[in-house]
Amino acid sequence: MPEAKQAEKFQEPKEEIKKEQMDGPNSEMMLAQMKELFGGMKISLAVEVMGAIVRTNATHREGSKITLMEMDFGKLFEHQENLKKFSAQKPDTIEDAKKMMKDIPGIKVELNKEVTIDFR
Repeated sequence: MPEAKQAEKFQEPKEEIKKEQMDGPNSEMMLAQMKELFGGMKISLAVEVMGAIVRTNATHREGSKITLMEMDFGKLFEHQENLKKFSAQKPDTIEDAKKMMKDIPGIKVELNKEVTIDFR
């Protein structure tokens, strides 16, 4: 997985804009519109080997496929409380963000810095 500079932090929107988006009267309408636009969208980055995996340290394995990152927007919008919770948190690094995302339905991220795969 690409390494990010530890000193860099995610860009946060101004606090008043962020609070209005999450708590404002239009937040439910905005979430409904986002669900309509992105509800069936799924993004995935995976490696599939030609053969059988004998051993791997990958977090997400299914047969001969290793998922490095996946976002299923349909599942994310089914659990809007998780989406709001994630949006409200402020991770300092990519590693912190990955740890936060690991328990959110609809998001899969590789937690290991380096993934090894032994296959035949």
